Amino acid sequence: MLVTALLERASLYSDLRDSNVSMLDLDKAASVVDELGSEFSEPEIELRHCYVLLERSRVLTNPNLGDFEAAVELLRDLDSRLDNLPLDRLGKSEYRDLRKRTVRTFKGLRLMALSPTRDGGQYEKTVTRLTVLLRAVSRLRPTFLELLKSDWVEGQEINPLSRLRTQRAWALVKLNRLEEGLQDFEAALDAMSDSLSSESPDVLEFVAEVQSGRGAVLDTLHRFEEALEAYTFGVEAFGRRPESALSPRRAACLNNRAALLYKMGRFQESLDDLDPAIEIARSNYQRKELLSRSAEKANALRQLGRNEEALQSLEETLAACERNDTLKPAEELPLRIGIFQLARQPLERYRNLSRVLRLLSSQLAQEPAAWREQTTKLLSELPLPENSENGRALEELIAQTIEVMLETQPIGYSPLTETLLRRSDKISKIAADDNCSAFAKLASGFSCLATRFCWLEYKKYGQKSLARLVRCYLLTAQSLVEVEAPRQIAGLGRGVEEITEAVMLSPPTGDFEVEINNMARLWLSLPPSKALQAGISRATLLKLRRW
Repeated sequence: MLVTALLERASLYSDLRDSNVSMLDLDKAASVVDELGSEFSEPEIELRHCYVLLERSRVLTNPNLGDFEAAVELLRDLDSRLDNLPLDRLGKSEYRDLRKRTVRTFKGLRLMALSPTRDGGQYEKTVTRLTVLLRAVSRLRPTFLELLKSDWVEGQEINPLSRLRTQRAWALVKLNRLEEGLQDFEAALDAMSDSLSSESPDVLEFVAEVQSGRGAVLDTLHRFEEALEAYTFGVEAFGRRPESALSPRRAACLNNRAALLYKMGRFQESLDDLDPAIEIARSNYQRKELLSRSAEKANALRQLGRNEEALQSLEETLAACERNDTLKPAEELPLRIGIFQLARQPLERYRNLSRVLRLLSSQLAQEPAAWREQTTKLLSELPLPENSENGRALEELIAQTIEVMLETQPIGYSPLTETLLRRSDKISKIAADDNCSAFAKLASGFSCLATRFCWLEYKKYGQKSLARLVRCYLLTAQSLVEVEAPRQIAGLGRGVEEITEAVMLSPPTGDFEVEINNMARLWLSLPPSKALQAGISRATLLKLRRW
C-alpha cells in the first residue's frame, strides 16, 4: 500500500543521506495514515502511525540532519502510541516488523549519542547526549522496553538503561570524573538485579564488562580491596556457564585482577590469574593480548625469583609468534624488553637492547605519548656504558632514540635530564681513561641532549628552573672543550637567548651571578664554529658575560 511504499522510499533516501526528501515522504505518509478509512481497524492505523514516528526519529539521527534532541523527543509520542497498541492482536509479521523498526531506531539514537567520542574524542558531548537519552528511556513504558529485547539489538537480555549507563560511565572515566563513572557502573548493575544470576552469555559478558569498569575506577581511586572484589565478581560470573570459560571478556577480567594483585605485591596470585588469561588469548588467536600477558607473566616470575622460567617463557612466546607471522613493533617490544632485562650473556643483552632501541625509535615517531613513559623508565635503568665496539654502538643507538623522543617531548620536567648528565659523566671518564675520542664526542652529545630536556623544563617552570638550565649549559660547554662538536649541539641557541632575557629582567647575584658569567666565558672561549653550530650568537654571550 501507499504508506508502506512511502516509508520504504523515505528509508532509502535516508540511507542515501538525502534527509530532506526523506522527511517529505514521511510527511506524506503521515497524511495518508490520518486519512485512512473505516476499512482499517484502530490498531492497524495506530501501528502505521508508529511506523512513521519510528522512521522520522531514525532520519533525524542521519548525519545530514543530526538533530539528536528532536529525535529523542519523538520517543515520547511513540511511547504513548505503543502503549495504546494491543500487541497481542498483531500478526506475527506485523509484530516482527514493529520490533525490528523499534530496535533500529533505538540503536540509531545510541550510536548518535556515542558518535562525538568515536569521531573526535568529544567525551563531554557524549555524556550530555547519553544523559538526554537516559532521561527519555527511564520514562518509557513496559511496551516500548519489551520491544527492545530482541535478536535485533546487541545484548538482547540487557536492560537498555543498564547499557546506556555503562556507556556513559566509560565516557565519564575518560573525562576523569571517576566518582560519577563509578555511580553509573553501579546503577547499571542495580538496574539488572533480577537477571544477574542468569546463565545467558549476554548477561555474563555484560556483568564482566561492568565489573571490569568498576574495578578500573576503584583501582585508580586506590580502593584496591574493592577493585579486587569487582574483578572477582566479573571472573566468577562465568562460573555459572562452563562453556563460556574461554570468553575473551573473562580473560580480560583475569588479566585486570592479575595486574592489581601484582601492584599489591601478591605475585603468585597474579601468576595464577595470568596463566588462564594467556591460554584464553592463545585459544582465541588474540596475538596482542597473548604477547602483553606473557610479558606480565615474566614480570611476576621475576618478582618470585624465577628468572630462568621468565626468560624461557618470553623466548618461547616470541619464537612461536615470529614463526606464524611478522610481529608489529608494539607487539614485539614488551617481550624484547623483558628478554633484555633477564638475559645474562653480554652478547645476548647487546642484541636484544639494540633491537629494543630501534623499535622504540620507530614507535616514538608514530605514537610518542604511548611510549614516552616506558622509554624514560628503560633509559633511566640502563647499565653503565662499556668501552667496546658494541658499547659505542649501543650509546649511539641510545642517543638516536632520545633525539626521536625530543621531537615530540612536551614542555615540563623529565628525569632524563639528570639521567643523561650522569651518563655523559661516566662516558667522559671512559674517554679520559682510554683516550677515546669517539666516547668523548658521545659524552658531549648526551650533555647537549640533557640541556635540551632542561630547556623544556625551563619553558614551563621559568625562574625555578633557571639555575638548572645554566648548569646544563656550563657542563655542555665543558664537554665541548677538546672534542669535535656532536650533531646534538644544534638547537641550543634559543635556551641561551631565554637565559639572557631572564637575567636582564632580574639581575642575578652571588654564586649564581658567578656561574652565569663562567658559563658565558666558557662558551666564548670555544672555537666560533661550535657556537655557530649550536645557534648561539657571540652578541648574546657578551650580554651574559656582563653579569
